[in-house]
Formats: sequence, structure tokens, C-alpha cells
Amino acid sequence: GFGVGPHAFVCVQLARLADIKRPQTLAAACASLRREGKDVVALFAGADQPGMADKLAAAAGGRSDAFRVLGHQSPRDVLWASAIVEAMACGVTPIRTRVEGAADQISDGVNGYLFDVGDEGRLTEILRMLYEDRAKLAALSAAAERDAQARFDSEVMAEKVISTYQELI
Repeated sequence: GFGVGPHAFVCVQLARLADIKRPQTLAAACASLRREGKDVVALFAGADQPGMADKLAAAAGGRSDAFRVLGHQSPRDVLWASAIVEAMACGVTPIRTRVEGAADQISDGVNGYLFDVGDEGRLTEILRMLYEDRAKLAALSAAAERDAQARFDSEVMAEKVISTYQELI
């Protein structure tokens, strides 16, 4: 689907497509890997900032084959921060910027990867490694799934909230 081949290595960014989120970094990293002959594509899902598609195309060096802008994908409000945990629970390896809350979800190199905002070189390096080492990708995916179920399951989270309230009372 989405105009992506059946064997493509797909990277998804679920976020409001705004300059502060730096989606250009992922577009550029995927374009770089495509220039190496790797079948890598970025999918961007989220409300689109005017002119962002042009910025993504510029970041990708005009390689329109490196990304797709899907636009807003849900008619209801979505807690995007939970999207990382939901993806982990489904066995998806998370790769995200090292911003507030990221280290609470991801142990770098254990159940996913973190990189600094705008660090295209590091993101490209991570994606290249996972593209070339599918066993590493599978191990990270399994670790992400186990971790999400152990730490972020709804029952576990409810117990943590109740425990916090009990401490405050």
C-alpha cells in the first residue's frame, strides 16, 4: 500500500509535520540510503504544515521516491506520544529523537534507537545498520515488544497511577 513496494524497508513518522519536528531529517536519510541502492521509504502521517511537502522534497534532494506524505490519518484526536509505545507493543523497532520523554520509552541500542534532533548522519547510520542487519532488527523488535508489554501495559500503567496517588494522599 501507499505506493511502496512489498519488500521496501519502511520508516514511519507519526507527528504533526512541522519544522520543529524536523521531518526533513528522515526524508534526507531515506534519500541518502536510496542513493546507495537500498529500498528504503519514509511515510509521514500527521497534519501537514503548508509547504512541508516541498521542504521534504528539498531535503531528499528531489528524490520523490524516498518518501510519501500521507497527511492526517485519523478523524479524532490522537495522543501521538502513545504511538511509540503502541508500535513497540506490536513489535516495531522505535527510532526517535532524543527529546523529552524519549529515554523513558527507549533504551538506546536495547529496544530501539535515539538520535539528536536534526542529526541526519546518525539517523542514516541507524537505518543503514538495521537495513543490512535484519537479525539485529528482529532482536530489537522483540525487545521493544517485551518492554512495552512489561512497562506500558494498561494494567501496569493503572497500578503505577494508583500507586502514585496513594503516595500523594
